[in-house]
Amino acid sequence: MLLFIGHHLAGTAGSVIDVDDKLRSLQIAQFLERGGWFDLQLYGVEMPQAYISPWSRVVDLPYILLVSGMRFFIAEEQAMGLAFLIWPIVMLCVFCILWFRTLQNLDFDRSTDRHIPVIASFLLLMPTLLEFSPGRIDHHNIQLIMLVAALLGVSRRSQAGMILSGTACVLSIVVGLELAPVVFVIAVSPCLAWVSGFENSRERLLTFAATVAAIAPLAGLAFVGPTRLWATECDAFSAPYLKLLVGYGGIVLAATGLIRTSSRLVRFASLAIPSLALLVWVGKSHPLCLGGPYPMVDPVIWEIWISQIPQERSFLQYFERRDWPSIGLLSVYLIILAASLQLVISRLRSGDAALATIYAVAAMLLALYLLQTRFSRFPPVALAMFLAMIWERIRIGGKTEAATIGLASFICVSGSAALAHSIPKIAPAPALIHFLAHDDCAQEVNVLAALPPGRILLPPALGLALLDQLPDGMSVGALSFHRGSPGMRRFYDVFLSDNAQERRTAAEQFQYLAVCDVQAAIDFPAGSLMETIQAGEAWAGLQTVLANPVTGFMLFRINHAELR
Repeated sequence: MLLFIGHHLAGTAGSVIDVDDKLRSLQIAQFLERGGWFDLQLYGVEMPQAYISPWSRVVDLPYILLVSGMRFFIAEEQAMGLAFLIWPIVMLCVFCILWFRTLQNLDFDRSTDRHIPVIASFLLLMPTLLEFSPGRIDHHNIQLIMLVAALLGVSRRSQAGMILSGTACVLSIVVGLELAPVVFVIAVSPCLAWVSGFENSRERLLTFAATVAAIAPLAGLAFVGPTRLWATECDAFSAPYLKLLVGYGGIVLAATGLIRTSSRLVRFASLAIPSLALLVWVGKSHPLCLGGPYPMVDPVIWEIWISQIPQERSFLQYFERRDWPSIGLLSVYLIILAASLQLVISRLRSGDAALATIYAVAAMLLALYLLQTRFSRFPPVALAMFLAMIWERIRIGGKTEAATIGLASFICVSGSAALAHSIPKIAPAPALIHFLAHDDCAQEVNVLAALPPGRILLPPALGLALLDQLPDGMSVGALSFHRGSPGMRRFYDVFLSDNAQERRTAAEQFQYLAVCDVQAAIDFPAGSLMETIQAGEAWAGLQTVLANPVTGFMLFRINHAELR
């Protein structure tokens, strides 16, 4: 905790703050200013259509309560700053308590001379713990708490634990969809335990399913609202996900209530057949979501932006950059997973499915990380628990674990060498994606106050940087977030397209253009408006309002009749 507070006081906490944190702070600030619990429009963004946040109010609630209490004694801006400092640290304490309690429930030896493996496990957790840095107010830290709470519930091996796990799983989905595959693993595990005939598995499964079916609509109504809850929003908790959760609960309750035979085949069929029917029905009811959570992202924007963002790419990018620390840490994860398998199998044979469930979660999280590095923060939550248990087993002479570690290490080293040999190293170079993220010139807000109100078309990162400083009546047209894709496409068509008609159509509902003077050798499309502006040349239909050579901020008024 002292490390994170020092990180904040030293002014280095901002290095871990990203787009999500900035948008979340704006969402909270606008609620405190305007009210409207279910009003998730982000005011000041017009693409030209309104920008509606995909987030629920689960994450906002603690900050709103803290600021509402403190603003009776201090200014609201100071109260928000304190809330953004205090609550992540509180969540850090909660996370650590839940995590260690889960480890204890997994029968880890807690005698006084076992502190070294626990310390080693917490070191492995550092990529996760960074999500609780002061100022990190996006949804990932609460997702981490929901994840470890769900694992704690599993580790308790009781109906009370199933209530905790079911509640955490539902809230995780309400907060964000990233961990939906993990929720699937946790939901399937008690089903398999019942099919296999484990002791008390029916009661636990019933409790988990009833909790999910009850909490899902209640949480949706409380934090999303009835209108959006029954809408189809593929990137947010809405009708398709509500149907899946409630349908899961209904199927389990019906199967466990009607099926009394001990036949594994009959039990499996009673769950699998209606579950398949549920998936088909939801898919046909919401076909837009079959293509993934980003149907609103334009293919052009996908190509020039999302496909180039590091966190959206696989672990192979580490080999392109020769990022050996990341490769080494990933290898450690794989070694831990391999070395834990024998322990998991032995527990499973003894009728204990809790450790197998957590192992399946660890495997799923690691698979997601391999596919998209955005998941890097999640695997250590489960893997660090196995590290502590493996360490202890080796200490008492576990030859199987030691041999597995040796073999897995050899495979990781040789595999990494083979991939490094086959994947060419790519040197960092300025590219269009760097320009889209350039916001260093966002310091000229005063000039906007002297202009007539209007919409500004500009690069997405610059739009986000200006958003909380805009005078009344001014709005930005693009944000570097997937729901900002319509505004990003208009930005692309105006600044980078070689089609004059596309350019005029995209600009027709905007009054101003703004851009930073990028001091980098980026190859903008030949003959494009952006190439011309960056070269310091005039463009028909654009009247220069400001071109500051010091900050690099350039602002133009659009004359639509003359724009070419």
